[in-house]
Amino acid sequence: MLAAAALVVSSCGSDAPSKSEWTDKVKDSMGSDMSKQLDSLGLKAKSTEKIVDAFIGCMYDQIKDDEELLNQTFDNSATESMRATVENHAAKCNVEMSKAAAQEAGG
Repeated sequence: MLAAAALVVSSCGSDAPSKSEWTDKVKDSMGSDMSKQLDSLGLKAKSTEKIVDAFIGCMYDQIKDDEELLNQTFDNSATESMRATVENHAAKCNVEMSKAAAQEAGG
């Protein structure tokens, strides 16, 4: 699942990362994989980038209030339990991304 890829980011920090820091790091880590998946649908590069950015932003918004989870996904130290929590939070983002991709592919 794409949410699991968000956990591959690796860096350390004692304070919670800003939205920009977190989304930039996740995009560097998983953006190209997501883009390839969306490109396979025949989407234009600009549409793909917009959808990837929206998905990653959604992920941040879903976990931003849990500083521990935010930090652990940022520094790749999340436990299995926390990974499951991220997966649960990702469900909404996955649905939104799927709808956006279908709309772009069909329209």
